[in-house]
Amino acid sequence: MAKQKEYFLLPEVYEARSSKGSQVSLRPAFFVLKSMCFDHKRDLFEGVLNVFLIDEEHPSDNLKLVQPVTVHVRATDAQSIPNTLSISHANLPDTSINFVMQSPMDSVKVLLLTSDNRDGYEVNIPVSPAIRLDFPKHPLQGFGIEQIEVAVSLIGVSTGKPVTVGLVATNGIVNPTAIELKPGEIKKVFFRSQRSGQGVLDVQAPGMAPGKYEISYVLPWIFILSFLLGVLLGAWINFVRQPQGTPDKGKKTFWHYLKTGLPFALLLALLYALGINPISYIFPTYSHFSEIITLAFSALIVGGGISVRIKK
Repeated sequence: MAKQKEYFLLPEVYEARSSKGSQVSLRPAFFVLKSMCFDHKRDLFEGVLNVFLIDEEHPSDNLKLVQPVTVHVRATDAQSIPNTLSISHANLPDTSINFVMQSPMDSVKVLLLTSDNRDGYEVNIPVSPAIRLDFPKHPLQGFGIEQIEVAVSLIGVSTGKPVTVGLVATNGIVNPTAIELKPGEIKKVFFRSQRSGQGVLDVQAPGMAPGKYEISYVLPWIFILSFLLGVLLGAWINFVRQPQGTPDKGKKTFWHYLKTGLPFALLLALLYALGINPISYIFPTYSHFSEIITLAFSALIVGGGISVRIKK
């Protein structure tokens, strides 16, 4: 295939008749309008290939053809829209073919099949490397209550030097804020909610299009409910495990255990949700939010007679 300016010519010539009755010689041509670029919102790559029939003797004429020329499109592991072209005019405007693919690597192989070449002419659409973020899509508990793991990967390229990826959080906290990635490598960072509404996580890397990910927040009703159930459970445990035979006057009420344990439990539960575990000596630290963890933690604080140990 010979290259002319910004487009490529296929080694074929079609003798066609225009609607004006003239005989024209046409050659199929193509050019890559858009390389395979990553769409962060749709989580896939998109590219565009344009095809047209050129009358090299009269490239500026827009002639309609009596009989259209058909070109079939085949792509390896990619969806092409459309997959069959019926071109009924010479020269411009060209016809666009959109390609969509989940995880291409380096380039996407496309075949243009014509009436003269059923095996097809090979065209390679280059892939622009990108940074992908993978994380749970459910809304986070707001006000710093919930933290999630975010998987960061360099996609679209199989070889190359490591790149430095920068992460910037708006109305949220990301840690760490910069990592080094090799092609095909996956590393994890942590993102924590902040206040209410919505957080934004921007990702940037040299030579790559920036990406913006939006993360919705909700009021931490699940945290509050889990905490209250845990406090009630802990108070009930304290109430029923009082020694048998204790005089009624000496017995403490359920309400007593509830009101004395709630403030302390609330303080420690909030610290735990923010990543600070004052009772790490008996309760493990988990990096993610869980209703069961919150319930168990609160119940343990109220019902277990827990004290805080300060390391010296």
